[in-house]
Amino acid sequence: MRRRLLIPLIAALGLGLLAGALVMRQSARTTPATEKREQTVQIAVMAKELTRGVKLEKGDTELRDWPERLASPDYIRSLSEAEGRIIVFNMVKGEPLLRSKLAAEDSVEGLSTLIPGGRRAFTIRVNDVTGVAGFLLPGSRVDVYATFDMEVPSERGTGTRKTPVTQAILQNVEVLAAGGVQEAGKKKSGVSVPMVTLLLTPEESAKLALAGTSGSLWLSMRNPRDKALAQINPVTVDDVFRRSSAPPPAQAAPAREKPAGTGMGGESLSGRIPQGRRAFSISVTDVTGVAGFLLPGNRVDVHGTFEIEVPRQNATGTQKTTVTRTILQDIEVLAAGGVREAGDTKDRIPVAVVTLLVSPAQSDRLALASAAGKLWLSLRNPLDKENEELKPVGVTDLLREGRDKGGSAPRPPGAAKPYSVEIIQGGKKSKAEF
Repeated sequence: MRRRLLIPLIAALGLGLLAGALVMRQSARTTPATEKREQTVQIAVMAKELTRGVKLEKGDTELRDWPERLASPDYIRSLSEAEGRIIVFNMVKGEPLLRSKLAAEDSVEGLSTLIPGGRRAFTIRVNDVTGVAGFLLPGSRVDVYATFDMEVPSERGTGTRKTPVTQAILQNVEVLAAGGVQEAGKKKSGVSVPMVTLLLTPEESAKLALAGTSGSLWLSMRNPRDKALAQINPVTVDDVFRRSSAPPPAQAAPAREKPAGTGMGGESLSGRIPQGRRAFSISVTDVTGVAGFLLPGNRVDVHGTFEIEVPRQNATGTQKTTVTRTILQDIEVLAAGGVREAGDTKDRIPVAVVTLLVSPAQSDRLALASAAGKLWLSLRNPLDKENEELKPVGVTDLLREGRDKGGSAPRPPGAAKPYSVEIIQGGKKSKAEF
């Protein structure tokens, strides 16, 4: 019985081995005949990484074999055709060189070759603060804020008064060039003039020209992938004093390979800005910047000190007084310190600037507060998420608090008030007692 079962099993196994051998033999015979060698052509590719606006020279490109089926007619196929042409896009090593990525053959090297049809290159003057601490690079995306004086109705309803107003006038604008030129002055060496050139429409250029003439301009940097336009209302000093501002609900930030603000250029800084947020720089000193203890990732409150007009007590008209208001709370420090170019050299000089991560509306408030007064930072524990509704503090509040904490007994009616402030307005003296 066992022998009867064994014989068919051996026969089936033998037939299977024979069939496998025949298939392998046939495959070996047919492979050389059916296999076709893929045809290739030579095209020009980048031999190094270059930024737009650069004229190609010998050594900038090289020839490389490329599958013929993937080579479009737009590909450049000789090094001589590429030499002397200007690239209009940033290009990386190994990237195929297309005619559409080059300026016309008769183009003159310069910024004009980088301007698309229907657009304009418009330059504004910035400094270490208004230009985002020197972190801007060509290709960065920014919002533009303008601060200027406006006539508004006075609080008493008669006449008008001037007050600073800040408004976001442009959003998601591309930086075409960042840096400065040598402006001839009294010294033969000239002085460094920080400038930022933006890519705008003709209408935006006219709007920016008016804003730059009428007031001061501020830039805030945004993530280049963030295309959303925010609804930003104009901000006045009254708005700053009306309420303090806490950060919007936390959003998922992109992963950071290293702490924000450490050894970064403009590209890496912009990539660390979450969508819907902005990088806004303010000027600080050793005192207002927490004695240099600030580091990227710290959390701070922002306080503004302003000189405002308030109604006179028991008199007509107004008087100027100095008041401090906490305008932002629990704000992340994106970068502590800044960089700027030092003349013709490539050296970098640290400047007293702190770059904060804020919302578009908070950028508006910071621009107004920076232009209208003086800003102070206070450092807080990063685990402390409690924000208080703080009232503005004036000189009279300080004197009143000092008197109250002194533990003095209540004054009887008609007794002389121990504190007084002499106010001189328009050559006239008045006294406030409390």
